[in-house]
Amino acid sequence: MAQPPLLFTPGPLTTQLETRQAMLNDWGSREPAFIAMTAELRRRLLDVAGGHGSHVAIPLQGSGTFIVEAAIGTLVGPSDALLVLTNGAYGERMIEIARRLGRTVEALRWPENQAVEPAAVERALAENPALTHVALVHCETTSGLLNPLAAVATVVARQRRAFIVDAMSSFGALPLDLRETPITAVLASSNKCLEGVPGIAFALVEAAAIARAKRVAPSLSLDLYDQWRGFESNGQWRFTPPVQVVAALVEALRLLEAKGGPAARCAHYAANFRTLADGMARLGFRLFLDESIQSPIIATFRMPQDPRFRFDDIYAALAARGFIIYPGKLTQAQSFRIGCIGALEPDDFERLVAAVADIVAELGLAAEPAAAVRKISRQEAHPGTMPHSTASSASPLSAVILAAGVGRRLGNMAPKVLLDFAGKTLLERHVAALHANGVRDIAITVGHRPDLIRDELSRIGALDCVALIENPRYREGSIVSLAVQRERLAAGGTVLVMDGDVLYDGRMIARLLGAVPENVLLLDHAIEPGDEPVKICLRAEVIVDFAKTPEHAYDRHGESVGFFRFSPSMAAALAQRATAYVQAGRASAEYEAALRELILAHPDRFGYEDISDLPWTEIDFEADVARARRDILPRLQEVAHA
Repeated sequence: MAQPPLLFTPGPLTTQLETRQAMLNDWGSREPAFIAMTAELRRRLLDVAGGHGSHVAIPLQGSGTFIVEAAIGTLVGPSDALLVLTNGAYGERMIEIARRLGRTVEALRWPENQAVEPAAVERALAENPALTHVALVHCETTSGLLNPLAAVATVVARQRRAFIVDAMSSFGALPLDLRETPITAVLASSNKCLEGVPGIAFALVEAAAIARAKRVAPSLSLDLYDQWRGFESNGQWRFTPPVQVVAALVEALRLLEAKGGPAARCAHYAANFRTLADGMARLGFRLFLDESIQSPIIATFRMPQDPRFRFDDIYAALAARGFIIYPGKLTQAQSFRIGCIGALEPDDFERLVAAVADIVAELGLAAEPAAAVRKISRQEAHPGTMPHSTASSASPLSAVILAAGVGRRLGNMAPKVLLDFAGKTLLERHVAALHANGVRDIAITVGHRPDLIRDELSRIGALDCVALIENPRYREGSIVSLAVQRERLAAGGTVLVMDGDVLYDGRMIARLLGAVPENVLLLDHAIEPGDEPVKICLRAEVIVDFAKTPEHAYDRHGESVGFFRFSPSMAAALAQRATAYVQAGRASAEYEAALRELILAHPDRFGYEDISDLPWTEIDFEADVARARRDILPRLQEVAHA
């Protein structure tokens, strides 16, 4: 029997054997075993998004479009007005659904290669109080573009509107926590990141919102209020359910949990994406999106300029070899799409790339022979051992030092970066360590008493070679100090970002620069107890969380030093995130929140360097100063005299 083809598609997709085997039994839709299965399904869907206590899970027969239409028809009433934020085909579909239902709808549009801008959303809502609901596609399946969900959610909540999120291509893999992100309704389906089979969609709706929706829907079968009441009253579906599809989705959700949950799945998809993107780039294929807004779910490639290149020819040749891809769905450019989701491994993507190389060579279109597609070993593809990208190793190098804070917990009138240890300030030590490692382009975010920092730079002869970037809102969160450095972060070079209040061994800079991963966090396994340290959490060597109070399961963890190295594209993405936080009114946040979002969205592009053997301490309290003088400084002096 021939092997079934592998589906490199945005869904339906290649599923795991256990999921398919779950469909081999028959169930009566009203028997207790199936009612219990439905209850498990609803519970597990809420588990994925942290929705217990706030939201209810309402599954519905049909595709993802069915649940979008059901949600708009049920939650947006005849007297309401919906604002759809759109940068792709699925946002446009929401607009068409609302119009067909006779709902008042307006659109705020961006190009297909540009993310939604939270500030523009806020302006639109402030200018039009008649708008009652906002709808957003989290990950636009048209292109793979990842919209800034958390920032938009904050804006919508601040403007006191309801928020409907199409999470078809993100639910089950990309970060989504209803305990942190204010969302009225999350919509998704069985056959994408959950890796079930087609036939079920679902909505996670705020309990209060669905309770208000009685007799709102113009449809009988797509009335989510009645569907919810049916489940709540007797645990049963109102109309004949796809019982085998339910069984498959429950099994898929069990597998998701067993394999580490959404964070682990995201890391897996990200490894698939990186293998694909790197391989296709070697063949001359260009991604449609900038990597700062690219999700690891779907890759959209621009069609080559060669007029002999026809997608239908490539599709047929790949299908004959057992690989199924999708045509493009863009309006502004010819393209094709390759999904990175489903039960596929990086090895499968290596085989796909090799097949593409063979086919374009056979058609006389290859820029280089198929043999030039180097097989990437599993070790090279591992997030912890990814080699430097060409851009990172060749691009300009700069450093950003965050030193704007007041240092209230020390009771200092001077910035902490001016603390003196054995006749040298932290600032002098920073500059010396960076210069010793060839980093000459340095910018410091200043806020509290910038005159004192300027005086110190003048004293050490570094005033002319260090830029001072002022943060007038320095009493707010550190996210603002990062955002004011957006021009440097987005300048196209490799960037070191460093907390200013650290006494450390200068060899850390060399280790940070020499580390293998594309983007690097310095980690110390000798972590202090409590919630104060920012923790780098690892699972199978993948960074699965980065926070003071981690939320995702992990095998081991260490403390973040507060020193990072970012590739040009990731530095630009960080600048965009930090700016979006400030524009969305989240200026009280710490910069680690924005960095955490990038790590969780692109786990394959981040790694760590273990510096547990080197002395260092962050200085927040008087006890830290004492420890620095008692324990750290003598070790640094030993190194200096060695």
